[in-house]
Amino acid sequence: MFEDKIVTNIDQGVIFNGCKSVKYDCELYGLIITPRCDISNRKVETIHYLPIVDLNMWMYKDGFDIFKTRTINNIANNINNFLKSKMISANLLGRIPKNILMDSYLSKISESKQKIKIIDSIDDYYNLISETISNEEKNTLLLKYEKIVNHILEDLVSNELSGYYILDLYSYKIVLLREVKSLSFDLAKTFCIGTDITSIQEDVIEKYDIYENPEDGFISAITKLKSPFIEHLLQQFFHCFGRIGIDGINKEDISKIKEKLYAEN
Repeated sequence: MFEDKIVTNIDQGVIFNGCKSVKYDCELYGLIITPRCDISNRKVETIHYLPIVDLNMWMYKDGFDIFKTRTINNIANNINNFLKSKMISANLLGRIPKNILMDSYLSKISESKQKIKIIDSIDDYYNLISETISNEEKNTLLLKYEKIVNHILEDLVSNELSGYYILDLYSYKIVLLREVKSLSFDLAKTFCIGTDITSIQEDVIEKYDIYENPEDGFISAITKLKSPFIEHLLQQFFHCFGRIGIDGINKEDISKIKEKLYAEN
């Protein structure tokens, strides 16, 4: 997947360090996606790249957002079904504080194994919709709902998770396909050759959102994603931005199609 030789030239697929991202407050890698012909003939003055994060970091940021949505939908359905069975409005969940839901409504329901399980789910639900949740709490939830985590990872590995691309099953690196970043051509070229962070002016660091304290104080090309892997990644990238939404066929249309088909036969 990656080239074995040392990379010093700017090119599509080159991976370098010293990058940043909106969600991740640490040093990341970047993968150049600008077309090869534009680079080799210098048809552009701006080089575009995508940030790369470790799987563990991703799971507690972007991955957790996906986990959060899926888990909330899953447990909310179970809670609402329980509330309805006890003649309690399902609209209360998330709309009133947890303590009121517990004290004013669930406290009146007889104790049972199902009630204990639902109370536990309600705790998780309100924890998940909280604006502040610690990594320790995230870890507890990720372990608790392991099946949902497994489904997310399966979707990630099979490229069915829009906006993310796993570089390889052993490097555990995730490319953020929706966060396109840029550098000037000359700066990107300097990065690929290798440069000390102290040689870059502060205003340039700020303008291009470069990580201020790269490992060893040095930014350089690390490796290069080989063909056809770079093309496969770009295919997924284009899919994120090139999808066209159209109205789906409704049941009435399907019925009309069936009627026409049977009428002609």
